[in-house]
Amino acid sequence: MAKGILSCLKKRDLIQESGANAEALRRLGREYLDQNRPVEALEFFEATLDREALERLREKGLEDGDPFLYRQACKLLKTNPDPADWQKIGEKALVAGRYQQALAAFQAGADEARVKEIESLINEYYRHDESKKQPKS
Repeated sequence: MAKGILSCLKKRDLIQESGANAEALRRLGREYLDQNRPVEALEFFEATLDREALERLREKGLEDGDPFLYRQACKLLKTNPDPADWQKIGEKALVAGRYQQALAAFQAGADEARVKEIESLINEYYRHDESKKQPKS
Protein backbone atom coordinates (compact mmCIF):
# COMPACT_ATOMS: atom_id res chain seq x y z
CA MET A 1 0.00 0.00 0.00
CA ALA A 2 1.33 3.44 -0.94
CA LYS A 3 2.21 5.86 1.82
CA GLY A 4 -0.92 7.42 3.30
CA ILE A 5 -3.34 5.12 1.48
CA LEU A 6 -5.67 3.40 3.90
CA SER A 7 -8.15 0.61 3.37
CA CYS A 8 -11.69 1.89 2.99
CA LEU A 9 -12.60 0.36 6.37
CA LYS A 10 -9.67 1.97 8.19
CA LYS A 11 -10.45 5.31 6.53
CA ARG A 12 -14.11 5.06 7.54
CA ASP A 13 -13.19 4.18 11.12
CA LEU A 14 -10.77 7.11 11.40
CA ILE A 15 -13.22 9.62 9.98
CA GLN A 16 -16.19 8.45 12.04
CA GLU A 17 -14.28 7.96 15.28
CA SER A 18 -15.65 10.24 17.98
CA GLY A 19 -12.91 12.49 19.28
CA ALA A 20 -10.77 11.88 16.20
CA ASN A 21 -7.63 14.00 16.08
CA ALA A 22 -8.51 16.80 13.65
CA GLU A 23 -4.89 17.56 12.82
CA ALA A 24 -4.21 13.91 11.97
CA LEU A 25 -7.26 13.89 9.69
CA ARG A 26 -6.08 17.11 8.00
CA ARG A 27 -2.64 15.58 7.50
CA LEU A 28 -4.18 12.50 5.89
CA GLY A 29 -6.33 14.74 3.70
CA ARG A 30 -3.21 16.58 2.53
CA GLU A 31 -1.46 13.27 1.82
CA TYR A 32 -4.35 12.12 -0.32
CA LEU A 33 -4.36 15.46 -2.10
CA ASP A 34 -0.60 15.19 -2.72
CA GLN A 35 -1.26 11.79 -4.32
CA ASN A 36 -3.88 13.36 -6.60
CA ARG A 37 -6.77 11.66 -4.81
CA PRO A 38 -8.95 14.74 -4.19
CA VAL A 39 -12.24 12.93 -3.56
CA GLU A 40 -10.68 10.95 -0.75
CA ALA A 41 -9.02 14.10 0.57
CA LEU A 42 -12.46 15.71 0.55
CA GLU A 43 -13.70 13.11 3.04
CA PHE A 44 -11.01 14.03 5.54
CA PHE A 45 -11.49 17.77 5.09
CA GLU A 46 -15.24 17.33 5.46
CA ALA A 47 -14.71 15.57 8.78
CA THR A 48 -12.58 18.46 10.05
CA LEU A 49 -14.64 21.22 8.40
CA ASP A 50 -11.36 22.65 7.10
CA ARG A 51 -12.70 25.61 5.10
CA GLU A 52 -9.35 26.52 3.61
CA ALA A 53 -8.76 22.99 2.31
CA LEU A 54 -12.35 22.73 1.05
CA GLU A 55 -11.88 26.00 -0.81
CA ARG A 56 -8.72 24.61 -2.43
CA LEU A 57 -10.68 21.53 -3.49
CA ARG A 58 -13.44 23.72 -4.92
CA GLU A 59 -10.78 25.52 -6.97
CA LYS A 60 -9.26 22.21 -8.01
CA GLY A 61 -12.65 21.02 -9.24
CA LEU A 62 -12.94 24.21 -11.27
CA GLU A 63 -9.41 23.98 -12.67
CA ASP A 64 -9.62 20.26 -13.46
CA GLY A 65 -13.11 20.35 -14.91
CA ASP A 66 -14.42 18.00 -12.21
CA PRO A 67 -18.10 18.75 -11.53
CA PHE A 68 -18.40 16.24 -8.68
CA LEU A 69 -15.48 17.68 -6.71
CA TYR A 70 -16.64 21.25 -7.34
CA ARG A 71 -20.25 20.50 -6.32
CA GLN A 72 -19.26 18.62 -3.17
CA ALA A 73 -16.83 21.30 -2.04
CA CYS A 74 -19.46 24.02 -2.62
CA LYS A 75 -21.99 21.98 -0.66
CA LEU A 76 -19.62 21.55 2.29
CA LEU A 77 -18.69 25.23 2.16
CA LYS A 78 -22.40 26.07 2.07
CA THR A 79 -21.87 28.29 -0.99
CA ASN A 80 -23.88 28.41 -4.17
CA PRO A 81 -21.95 27.34 -7.26
CA ASP A 82 -21.30 30.18 -9.67
CA PRO A 83 -23.19 29.54 -12.95
CA ALA A 84 -20.15 30.79 -14.90
CA ASP A 85 -18.04 28.15 -13.16
CA TRP A 86 -20.24 25.40 -14.57
CA GLN A 87 -19.39 26.63 -18.07
CA LYS A 88 -15.66 26.54 -17.31
CA ILE A 89 -15.91 23.08 -15.78
CA GLY A 90 -17.93 21.79 -18.72
CA GLU A 91 -15.48 23.18 -21.26
CA LYS A 92 -12.47 21.71 -19.48
CA ALA A 93 -14.12 18.30 -19.17
CA LEU A 94 -15.14 18.42 -22.83
CA VAL A 95 -11.62 19.28 -24.02
CA ALA A 96 -10.31 16.36 -21.94
CA GLY A 97 -12.84 14.02 -23.59
CA ARG A 98 -14.75 13.41 -20.37
CA TYR A 99 -18.20 13.73 -21.92
CA GLN A 100 -20.21 12.54 -18.92
CA GLN A 101 -18.54 15.11 -16.68
CA ALA A 102 -19.04 17.82 -19.31
CA LEU A 103 -22.70 16.83 -19.54
CA ALA A 104 -23.09 17.02 -15.74
CA ALA A 105 -21.52 20.49 -15.66
CA PHE A 106 -23.64 21.88 -18.50
CA GLN A 107 -26.77 20.39 -16.92
CA ALA A 108 -25.90 22.03 -13.60
CA GLY A 109 -25.38 25.32 -15.44
CA ALA A 110 -28.70 24.87 -17.27
CA ASP A 111 -27.04 25.30 -20.66
CA GLU A 112 -29.54 23.37 -22.77
CA ALA A 113 -27.73 23.96 -26.06
CA ARG A 114 -24.50 22.49 -24.69
CA VAL A 115 -26.41 19.63 -23.02
CA LYS A 116 -27.89 18.65 -26.40
CA GLU A 117 -24.47 18.95 -28.05
CA ILE A 118 -22.83 16.68 -25.47
CA GLU A 119 -25.69 14.18 -25.57
CA SER A 120 -25.21 14.03 -29.33
CA LEU A 121 -21.47 13.42 -28.90
CA ILE A 122 -22.15 10.66 -26.40
CA ASN A 123 -24.73 9.03 -28.65
CA GLU A 124 -22.35 9.25 -31.62
CA TYR A 125 -19.59 7.68 -29.55
CA TYR A 126 -21.80 4.70 -28.67
CA ARG A 127 -23.04 4.34 -32.25
CA HIS A 128 -19.44 4.36 -33.47
CA ASP A 129 -18.41 1.87 -30.77
CA GLU A 130 -21.23 -0.50 -31.75
CA SER A 131 -20.16 -0.40 -35.41
CA LYS A 132 -16.66 -1.63 -34.47
CA LYS A 133 -17.97 -4.86 -32.92
CA GLN A 134 -17.50 -7.95 -35.00
CA PRO A 135 -20.63 -9.97 -35.87
CA LYS A 136 -20.77 -13.36 -34.16
CA SER A 137 -20.06 -16.30 -36.47
